[in-house]
Amino acid sequence: MVTLVASPLDAPDTKIEADATFTWVVPDAFGLYLADVPFDRAGTWQIDFAISTGEETEPFLIDIAAEPTTTAIGEVAPQVETPTVPNTPIEDLTTDTDPLLSLYEVSLDEALSNGRKTVVIFATPAYCTSAACGPMLAQTKAMSAEYPDVDFLHIEVYGGFNEPGFAPDFDHLVPAVVAFGLPTEPWVFVTDESGVVGGRFDGVLGVGEVEALLDQ
Repeated sequence: MVTLVASPLDAPDTKIEADATFTWVVPDAFGLYLADVPFDRAGTWQIDFAISTGEETEPFLIDIAAEPTTTAIGEVAPQVETPTVPNTPIEDLTTDTDPLLSLYEVSLDEALSNGRKTVVIFATPAYCTSAACGPMLAQTKAMSAEYPDVDFLHIEVYGGFNEPGFAPDFDHLVPAVVAFGLPTEPWVFVTDESGVVGGRFDGVLGVGEVEALLDQ
């Protein structure tokens, strides 16, 4: 069992504990521990781990911002028009080598305003810096079959990736990535019928996290 202990540096006697659960990022290759920590103030926090088997761990520091720079839970998701099939060839919409066409049939702005829940993943399997894009996209594709009344969309992080001289840089970020303020990839956002963000996930999906929001 792994327990995470978080303490703000300006109040070291304040401690928040949360159980951490192991989740694969790339199945059978590498993973990480997820914990739900209710940080209640901005500033620098020290993170420690307590492992039931007694192994020693090194603490580390993280900075908690006063305001999120990425579209936050409770905000209306930016309604950005995104290209779709058949108006755009599928090979220009995704670097996924086995794309699921249904993830590219509805524009993001339409999905967020049609009265249905939406799950949108921002991922770039071919240019991912974390190796997590492909596995997270695979999870999303598998989930879409279980929720036919929910719009599932994949938005490639970069545009023009088939053009000569392409480089995965800031100048090639698609408008939706910029509008959501995404600093990394992959990300998954879940919105309700009104387009309000109910959950957002950076880098990995824990078992049942998205499903719990869709089942509400």
